[in-house]
Amino acid sequence: MHGTARPARAGRAFFLRGRRAFIRTSACSGRRRPATARSSRRSTNSKERSGVMMTVKSTALAASFLAAFAMLSAPAEAADTGGFFVNGRVGRSAVDKGTLDDDDTGYAVNLGYRWAVAPNVSIGIEGGYADLGEFSAKAPLASTTTLSIDGWNVGATGHFNLDENWYLAGRLGLFRASSEIDNRYFRTDDTSNQWYAGVGFGYDFSNRFSVGLNYDYYKADLHSAKFNPDLISVSGEYRF
Repeated sequence: MHGTARPARAGRAFFLRGRRAFIRTSACSGRRRPATARSSRRSTNSKERSGVMMTVKSTALAASFLAAFAMLSAPAEAADTGGFFVNGRVGRSAVDKGTLDDDDTGYAVNLGYRWAVAPNVSIGIEGGYADLGEFSAKAPLASTTTLSIDGWNVGATGHFNLDENWYLAGRLGLFRASSEIDNRYFRTDDTSNQWYAGVGFGYDFSNRFSVGLNYDYYKADLHSAKFNPDLISVSGEYRF
């Protein structure tokens, strides 16, 4: 009987050892599973964070491009910001009326004030004086007959900046003309209320100083005769 009991106890011990090993193995396996899940969640979160960062970077880059485009597309600041101005023009004047077909040196000076009505537009008023020169008649009266025209003007003026430096200018107003014809036999003069108009373009070196090239057209009457002198000139303007 003793010989039979030992093998039974040995079998139970072997069974118990195997059961404990199985439990330990299962426990270890159970502890590893959460670690695998955590690793998977970390990978997923990392991918999500990476995607968010890429979206933020792309948005910031797009915003930078839009800001740069807006800066490039914005109108340039006008060089003429309004205020008082004085300008002078000097150039070649001409008259072509019957026997009077000649040219001479002419000049004009103006003082005025402009208001900045837009970032690149200034509108104002001006007043000044123009001496359009003295013109000789054609032969056979060339040595005996001359015409001179000068006068006072008042009108409106505009300064339109194309960019920071280049501009267009325009003017239109009343011209109080004094005209005189003189020859060896007689002398006559007259005044008339007519008009003048001009256009120009030029370059603003600063908010205060610019130079330009201009064309001006004047109307002047001498009794029943009508003369239309014009002036092609270079100009300088100072703003203060």
